[in-house]
Amino acid sequence: MSEWFEFSLADNIIDYLDTALDNLRIVHKKPQKNKWVFIALHGALYHLLICAIRGTNDCIIIKKGKLINFRDALDYCMSYESMKSLSVNNLVLSKNEIQVVYKIQQQYRNTFEHFTPCHRSFETKGLIELYGSYIGVIGKVHKLIRLNCTDAERKKINSYIKLIQKETENANG
Repeated sequence: MSEWFEFSLADNIIDYLDTALDNLRIVHKKPQKNKWVFIALHGALYHLLICAIRGTNDCIIIKKGKLINFRDALDYCMSYESMKSLSVNNLVLSKNEIQVVYKIQQQYRNTFEHFTPCHRSFETKGLIELYGSYIGVIGKVHKLIRLNCTDAERKKINSYIKLIQKETENANG
């Protein structure tokens, strides 16, 4: 047995999407699993943004020894000038898509990720639609990736995106 294991940026994206899909499939029975859907979808989007802007130069994504934050990564991807310098189209999101991204990040993901011990409750009505919109944004970012993923990894990521989209459509009836 090997004493080492390795993973790539693409492996992380795939793991996040796999976690989101697994938990999305059971939220109707276990609503608490919505927490993991939020965390996983946000993680997948953040890693895809990093993958899209990284290019071949880590200086773009590392500032003061740390990975740039989610908002900076999203702003960079949406900037025509920034993405033009990477020879990649910029990310174009509607006002509604931007609102969905920030709602999931600020209202849900940050609440779960930076949990302060207390009792919280969340309404589940409308979450599936929210996930559907969010996976649409993830799909748009996925199309920007030119480097840092093999063709097989791109196909696997795309497959998960389609499965999650189908799951949200099926859940909506």
